[in-house]
Amino acid sequence: MTATAIVFLVLSALLIWGGLVVSVVLLRRDGRLVEELDAIEREDAGRGGPGDARSG
Repeated sequence: MTATAIVFLVLSALLIWGGLVVSVVLLRRDGRLVEELDAIEREDAGRGGPGDARSG
């Protein structure tokens, strides 16, 4: 591998893994999304949910 290829490999790995880390940190810090998903799951459980035999 040439030096240019190694530099691009490192940069792309940092971009991918860095984006993953940043997104996880932001999602953990902002709990609104988790609360909304929990509320949706509670509503589905109360109605029987999409996979329940009683629904529909």
